[in-house]
Amino acid sequence: MLFLRKAGFDIYITPRVCQPKIDDPEMDCFLLRAQEIPKYVSLGKLDVGIAGSDWICEQKAKIVEVKERAGQINLKDMMKKLAQMQVTNILVEGGGTLIGSLFDEQIVDRILFFISPKIIGGKDAISSVMGKGVARIEHAIKLKDIKLKRIGEDFLAEAYV
Repeated sequence: MLFLRKAGFDIYITPRVCQPKIDDPEMDCFLLRAQEIPKYVSLGKLDVGIAGSDWICEQKAKIVEVKERAGQINLKDMMKKLAQMQVTNILVEGGGTLIGSLFDEQIVDRILFFISPKIIGGKDAISSVMGKGVARIEHAIKLKDIKLKRIGEDFLAEAYV
């Protein structure tokens, strides 16, 4: 952001929101996590030059085309194609919508869930697992072989579905 400030743009970041604002109505300003760049480039939503498609090629990353369903990645098709490539384990880091979709598609067999001793909630807070959910507690997904490990002030829950 320093180079944008040197170019004469004022960028504002509020302490509790990770959404920068810029004082030029013709520019959009947003943050990307490094691990998200290949996803956006592969979807054709973004080309960030040297850090985008060039970077993917330099890293010899393989882009796999998968089917869409309702404007989203078809997760079962993705898993099928990964299996054809002998990929037997994947680590998914995502928000509640992605995690909920994985459970809805019944393609989760193991979870690693970090629990932090902080309460952030709120009426409109997004759940860590969205998706369809269950109507009754007896239909809840039951976890097996649960292991808890303390990592600093956080806890890691590891379990099988």
